[in-house]
Amino acid sequence: MRVRDDLATMFCKRVAAKIKKAKTELEEIRLAERETVEALIGNYRTVLKHIDEGGPAQEALTRAAAMTAEVRQALEGLDEEASVDEVATRLEGRVSPAVHALVKAQVVQAGGFGAVTRAVDGFGGFAMRLRPAA
Repeated sequence: MRVRDDLATMFCKRVAAKIKKAKTELEEIRLAERETVEALIGNYRTVLKHIDEGGPAQEALTRAAAMTAEVRQALEGLDEEASVDEVATRLEGRVSPAVHALVKAQVVQAGGFGAVTRAVDGFGGFAMRLRPAA
């Protein structure tokens, strides 16, 4: 009977030690996951600042839209099949500035979205994989 009691006591102590170790490991995993979540929230906040109203992406989008509107206004009334001569006449012989303005608008818009991409790249990029806690 004493052997059985000693065996049960030994078993209980061993299980208690395993439970204690498991709780410690679980707490370590929770802390690691918490750090990851906090980092993701911070990164997301930074990306939103770049996209938010008044941020670089929105400013670039607004500027690009204004530039494109100017070109569209200059070309208003021309259909898709208008000849080059008709376009040149409409633009007083200056087709190049209209094309240049459209390209510039595209560059401005790409720059705005580039600000968001640079923010994400600063965190390791879209392809960064989060490593599970070991």
